[in-house]
Amino acid sequence: MPEATTPAVQITNVRMIYHSPDGETEALRDISLTVKPKEFVSIVGPSGCGKSTLLSLIAGLIKPTSGSIEIEGSKVDGPSPKVGYMLQQDYLFPWRTVMENALIGLEIMGKRNRQSQRRVGELLSAYGLTGFENHYPRQLSGGMRQRVALVRTMATNPDICLLDEPFGALDYQTRLFIEEEVGRILRENEKTVILVTHDISEAIAMSDRVIVLSKRPATIIAEHQIELGLKTRSALSARNEAPEFKTYFRQIWKELDVHA
Repeated sequence: MPEATTPAVQITNVRMIYHSPDGETEALRDISLTVKPKEFVSIVGPSGCGKSTLLSLIAGLIKPTSGSIEIEGSKVDGPSPKVGYMLQQDYLFPWRTVMENALIGLEIMGKRNRQSQRRVGELLSAYGLTGFENHYPRQLSGGMRQRVALVRTMATNPDICLLDEPFGALDYQTRLFIEEEVGRILRENEKTVILVTHDISEAIAMSDRVIVLSKRPATIIAEHQIELGLKTRSALSARNEAPEFKTYFRQIWKELDVHA
């Protein structure tokens, strides 16, 4: 029999309740999910249903009211160097150059040195940012800023990348281009990826599996293993060439519409 593989992420019966002076709000209810190593999983659901909350729990930024989350077999009790988190806004510091922004994570971890700086330079080159190392964020396009944010996330070499609507602030054409590039980079580097998005097409095009959440309090209402009849998988080819794409889109749209 094949040897069992430890899940990259294991979420078991997670519930999350926020407390405030006005009362309590249940964001997540009985969420259980297993993500395999090197798997690309997208999470879609109605606005405000708790998708970003789930990422924050996986990242160890907050703790669940009940249930448990494990990263590679170890219980999450705070932020981990195994996890990188890329947000919708790039949050680049305007007074720091591209190189200095990309090195922030390594600085925080106390790992900035000549070797790591050389690696970041290689990442900037690989992501099409050669010659912009000493530029400031104001001198970059939106797509270039997002690539710097990706380099910053990848610089610490996390096993798991959490992406929270990372392309939402871009115009449509730039979004498609960056979506294609980010998907290629993450797969080539064999990262485990969990993407939160409102864009059903984006989820289908980029993912191995799509998880559909209900309205708040969020529960998992459907899972779709994305199987597209393509010789070479890419986000653009999935949208334009895969005959199965529309079928997945209609099904997920219907599930979200019912639970809106």
